[in-house]
Amino acid sequence: MRNMKNGHNAIPEIVSINQLCSLMSISRSRYYQILSEGLILPPIHSPNSKRPYFTREMAIRNLEVKKNNIGVNKKICIFYNCKSSPAFSPKNNSKKKGQKKKTTAKHTDLIDGLTCLGLSNVKPSQIQVAIEKCFPDGTDNIDEGEVLRAVFCQIKAQNSTDNVNG
Repeated sequence: MRNMKNGHNAIPEIVSINQLCSLMSISRSRYYQILSEGLILPPIHSPNSKRPYFTREMAIRNLEVKKNNIGVNKKICIFYNCKSSPAFSPKNNSKKKGQKKKTTAKHTDLIDGLTCLGLSNVKPSQIQVAIEKCFPDGTDNIDEGEVLRAVFCQIKAQNSTDNVNG
């Protein structure tokens, strides 16, 4: 328990959403998903800038949710240990210089989320096709977690159809 206290001292007094995602080792898509399910504490918004943030105590409580797999709403919440995707290693990023940066950057969170859900080696073109099928009017006002879920289901269904016929 002593080590945990020392680890908590490394957490700043004010924690941004990005910092919390990093501390919890989850993507922003996964963060928005568990937030919408009421599994973690929602952020406070700064009265001046309206920017969301967490206090150290809130961040610690949200970290305990991941550690214990029980949400603040007492619902079970399973987190999978996600190894970092090869698509994010510096060695592979240098190979991507010739690719369209817009497409890669546009789908980075989705690729990360899909990898955590067990779909590795998903190509940006597959993601784009899935998005176009699921959201013909675009994803501008759609929650990131919902987009991730729909893309996952679409690609998984496509893969199972390919496996059955192949």
